[in-house]
Amino acid sequence: MFAFISSWAGIVMGIVALIILGWDLYMRRRIMYSELDIQERKLIASEEEKKSWQRWLEKERMELGKMYKPLSELIAKDLIANSEWAVQAIEKAKLGPYSQTLFGDRSSHFREEKENIASRFVPLLLSRCKSLIEKEEKNIYLILDSGTTLLPFFTLLGKRSVQAYDNNDKNPWIDKITIITNNLPGIETLMEVGRPKHTNRYSRLAVNCHLLPGVPLPIYSAVTGEETEKALIELHKQVKDSIGDKAIFIGITTGNWIRIRKSDPRCPIPLARGEGHLKLKQELLNASDELFVIAPLGKIFANSSLKSVNRLLGLKSEDIDPEKKEYDELNIDDNKASVVKLVTTFRRDGRLLQNLSRYIQGQLQVDERVDEEKFINAKTGEIDNIVYLFDDLPKEEYLEREMEFPHLHTRKDEFTEIFLHPEKQKD
Repeated sequence: MFAFISSWAGIVMGIVALIILGWDLYMRRRIMYSELDIQERKLIASEEEKKSWQRWLEKERMELGKMYKPLSELIAKDLIANSEWAVQAIEKAKLGPYSQTLFGDRSSHFREEKENIASRFVPLLLSRCKSLIEKEEKNIYLILDSGTTLLPFFTLLGKRSVQAYDNNDKNPWIDKITIITNNLPGIETLMEVGRPKHTNRYSRLAVNCHLLPGVPLPIYSAVTGEETEKALIELHKQVKDSIGDKAIFIGITTGNWIRIRKSDPRCPIPLARGEGHLKLKQELLNASDELFVIAPLGKIFANSSLKSVNRLLGLKSEDIDPEKKEYDELNIDDNKASVVKLVTTFRRDGRLLQNLSRYIQGQLQVDERVDEEKFINAKTGEIDNIVYLFDDLPKEEYLEREMEFPHLHTRKDEFTEIFLHPEKQKD
């Protein structure tokens, strides 16, 4: 009996075990199907999300496609119209045509200030020329010197000449102006922008131009020497012998540095050195009925002698290195001093060179406000010095100092002191 009960209990337990195992398998299967269903739903949702994302991307691509073409055309047009970025990049990479010359090295110094002076003075100068031509029947000869300071002058003279040429009606005053120069980059610039029919490569310049002959001097990107000097002297003589007072020679020059003449009448004196460089400037001065010296403010020694300038720059006449030889200066007597005028800039209060501005204005008795009407209508030789506000400078003082003193050797305390406080200098 006991054995029968034990056997029956074993069968029941076996059945229970099978039921439990079957239930477990059933639940596991349900869970597995449930998980598979969840995964399938996730996959379907993921596919839908992916398709939705793709539809959004396609829509955005189509929208951008409508915009990119006109946008790219506008950007390309702007880059072409304002190519200064490319010019600066080429110059910094030393890839330009004058990159290995002193001209190339100095082209970036005071760039904005040089362009600022040219943009304001060239239109005024041409208005004066136009007035002299129309009211006094004069012929104007503009003698433009070499140097990076005057390069923007060629650009603006070329563009303004084209405008005058296109607007010429019954009184073609631009035909009465002749540009005389030894500036090779200047001539190239003039040939590029000074053609009235720009698309016609056979087009002549809108303004008369005479390139002086001579020996090319690579370091200054100019021609110079006795031949150049004689050519200028002879041209001046021929014109004066031919039309006399009907010809007015207006010189536009600059210098490696400028100092202010200490005796009256006060005027700017350009400093120069190098083979033939100073001599040609002297002949330019001699030939000019009016001479304008163009200079950024930071290149002007307001209260220094030539000897002091050379000392401050550490230059000596006996030095073999041409970069360390002393500067010489133009010989300007009292008669010529009255027709030699400075065109420069001034600074607002709070700027590093504000004292230099005030001192120069006091020495030359120049007003910050340019009387354009007076300048345009002045008689020959009765012109004034001119200063223009230039405030396109960094806000940070150390960056401003670097911009105002681009040469490393000019950032020494002794040197900068005479620019920051010229009134304290005892020469």
